[in-house]
Amino acid sequence: MKQKLTLLVLALLLFTPSLALAQTDTPTIDQMTIEIWPDFDQPAVLVLITGFFAEGTPNPTEVTLPLPNGADIHVVATFTEDNILTDQGVEYTTGNNEVTFSTPGTGFRLEYYVPYETLGNQRSFNYTWLADMPVNDLTLMVQEPFAATSLTTNPTAVNVSEKNGLTYHSLPPQPVPAGTPLSVDVTYTMSSPQLTVDSQVPADTAVTNPESAPAAASSTSFLDDINWPLVLAGAGLLLIIAAVIWQIASSRSNKKRPVKPKRQAESTKSPKTAAKYCHECGQPLQAGDKFCRECGTAVKK
Repeated sequence: MKQKLTLLVLALLLFTPSLALAQTDTPTIDQMTIEIWPDFDQPAVLVLITGFFAEGTPNPTEVTLPLPNGADIHVVATFTEDNILTDQGVEYTTGNNEVTFSTPGTGFRLEYYVPYETLGNQRSFNYTWLADMPVNDLTLMVQEPFAATSLTTNPTAVNVSEKNGLTYHSLPPQPVPAGTPLSVDVTYTMSSPQLTVDSQVPADTAVTNPESAPAAASSTSFLDDINWPLVLAGAGLLLIIAAVIWQIASSRSNKKRPVKPKRQAESTKSPKTAAKYCHECGQPLQAGDKFCRECGTAVKK
């Protein structure tokens, strides 16, 4: 009997740490936001889930999130230890309507598309969150499509607000225990097939950290608004006009200036010397002759 009791105690001692370890394998999500954007950038429902773990959650943490039927994953990203959201190096597996991945930091981001039902211009779908992880504070909100009218939710949204020209319908924040479903039905009418992203409303579905994203610059330098090619072209045209005006003015100035008479070139030739003749016979003498070439008489100086 004592031997059996000893074996039972040993079995309990071995089983108890395993049970405690199994209970701590599932992390607790402290805060989570589920955003539902129907007809945003394609005729489907875009679901964006952002969650942050409770303090004391081991690092890294393996996460398993539910996926609805027909879900098409767009992004799986995690927050690093520096609270920066990135999808670089994130590997995940899917199966049994779940996605599993490991996150080294404080939280995660999951984005996927699911189809909706269509009846004429009416659209409708159901979204349900059901996971093995408890959530201390979960907020679910639906973005009303830009071209939608008469959007309703069940349960009814307690808060309807506008942001960037779009309307958001939010359910009250609430804790959701593990294994407890949170569901919402959405119905609306599309007045046109225009998607929200094609409207003039700025929106961004890229992976970002909503809490640590830097604020956009409130103003820009006036130099950024200058059309430099147009300014340079105008400056070049002014230079050409100035050159033409200067050329015309110079030509007119030259025409008015009196023309100085040309100096007559001074003769460089010495005056012609008078011809000399022999005083004896009258024959012409050449320069330098000392005697007449005809009669031989000495030339008088």
